Amino acid sequence: MESDTISGIIQQGQRVHCALYGGKDGTVVRIYGEQSPATVESLGGVVCLGGSADFDIIWDSGAESKRVPESIVRGVQWKIYDEVVDADDILDAVRLAKNKAAYDREQAEATACRRADERDRFRKEYGHLLTKEDRPEWSSGRLAAANIRKELKAAFPGVKFKVTSDHNSVNVKWTDGPTSEAVEGIAGRYESGSFDGMTDCYNHDPDNTFADVFGGVRFVFVSRDYGERENQLAEQLAKEYDVPFDPDKPWACQIDGESAVSRVRQILGKLDLTPYNGQAVRLVRTGVACGNFAAFWTVAPAPDLELPSDSAPDGPIWSERNILCQDGSHKFPWPREFRKAETAERVLSELQANGYDVKIVFGRRSDSRFIKRVS
Repeated sequence: MESDTISGIIQQGQRVHCALYGGKDGTVVRIYGEQSPATVESLGGVVCLGGSADFDIIWDSGAESKRVPESIVRGVQWKIYDEVVDADDILDAVRLAKNKAAYDREQAEATACRRADERDRFRKEYGHLLTKEDRPEWSSGRLAAANIRKELKAAFPGVKFKVTSDHNSVNVKWTDGPTSEAVEGIAGRYESGSFDGMTDCYNHDPDNTFADVFGGVRFVFVSRDYGERENQLAEQLAKEYDVPFDPDKPWACQIDGESAVSRVRQILGKLDLTPYNGQAVRLVRTGVACGNFAAFWTVAPAPDLELPSDSAPDGPIWSERNILCQDGSHKFPWPREFRKAETAERVLSELQANGYDVKIVFGRRSDSRFIKRVS
């Protein structure tokens, strides 16, 4: 049972509940000062003032809260139960807290030793990198940028990277070359933690001992550019899908509901362009008939490599948002809802005539029909 949280007198051994952090129950094991429940008042919301006593509370997990003010214990986020445990239960709670504290100390010492060993191992394994001891006058961001520059130069020779930094971030930019994922695999080790959008807080990662040794920043941003080839390939893609292309307004060209330039970036984004640095390339079909848009295309040197006549798929192509014929002449967004039976039947016949194995299925409403892929 729950007693009046304002007028009731809290005793040693009283069971209480705190709703914060998922909720937890505990036991009052010590009381400081004289309680004054009548002076506790709410300012609205969760803020309370008043009271003159403090309480030590041991939670059922073994954790302790020391000298919690009376105004908090009697606040809206807490409950005071009618249950009061005896002296033996209080002693059991105290033993639990001592055991947990000893265990936490042992774990902390073991973690500190592990992290120290990792730092020593990193210094030996990455002897070519600069450490904070080598450049004590440098900021952590400057040190991280210098080491990222070294690692990228060694991993991707011939690719020019622009690496800049401040105290909180490092920015890496390059043209063509390796994929963003490959660069992030190297540069990402210098991030000291991560941002949590749910709590709107940045969480430092104490286990990232690599950043402790070689420099770390809160954020590492990578940005890959494709230069002039981006618009050139967008124009080629527009011709493949028979849509108009204006070189002065490349973003205005739409393919399957997205800009041709955006589509080219999707294709190039998954490709390592290091072998083509300084070379002209052209788009060629991969032969994939089902998947996202980027799966349908790759690049090859131009004009040396000709597309084999049998490399394109024979059947229709399914993309993430549209279905289209091999020649790109028929486009249809899916899934799509139909209210009229005759419209659904007409579209079904058209798709089947173009090689699609599809059927009509009903939605939750009796008049709601969808075209569904069979295979």
